[in-house]
Amino acid sequence: MSAGAISGASFGVNAKEGASSGGFGALSSGEFIKVLLTELSNQDPFEPQDSAALLEQLSSLRNIESQLNLQDKLEDLVLQNQVTAAGGLIGKQVSGLDVSNLPVQGTVQSVRVQDGNAILELENRQSIAMDRVTNILGSGAEEQNQALNSELLAAEGLIGKVVTGIQGSTVVEGMVTAVGFDLGRVALELDNGKFMLIDEVVRLAGE
Repeated sequence: MSAGAISGASFGVNAKEGASSGGFGALSSGEFIKVLLTELSNQDPFEPQDSAALLEQLSSLRNIESQLNLQDKLEDLVLQNQVTAAGGLIGKQVSGLDVSNLPVQGTVQSVRVQDGNAILELENRQSIAMDRVTNILGSGAEEQNQALNSELLAAEGLIGKVVTGIQGSTVVEGMVTAVGFDLGRVALELDNGKFMLIDEVVRLAGE
């Protein structure tokens, strides 16, 4: 074996397939070192090989392995983020395109991983890749319900307290005796028979 043979070996750094193909590209650093030692032990003592060139070959191989390991870690991180986001869609309706670019719509029932991608399994037995989801249906209504529930909890905490609010140009004050809804908005019922929306409250007694 000659140093020229090693120098002529090519290593792919742009894709895993290039580095894992036949020849020296398929060798690990340990296997490569064995090849170097074998070559050095069989070299012609009157025409020694260039050790600097051999070390450069080994350094190149280590750089290739480092780049591939980094690529693997980045791909794992992307997949982990995909699976996390996909898990948050369980129970929600989504729409998008399947592998044949046909429209798909349904409620997400489960998530699986296939070929490095997060796949949403719908209750209608269809599936859609996470990166091909184009719309999450009803998400706006769900956020409104969450905001309304938060307002309701805050309003219930005001029962028995004296509040002051502004309705237009009128100042309203009274003790909260009950909580209800007015046209889909949380309203406070006061002990003086008046009503006040929770977002009209400007002050609590004692503040």
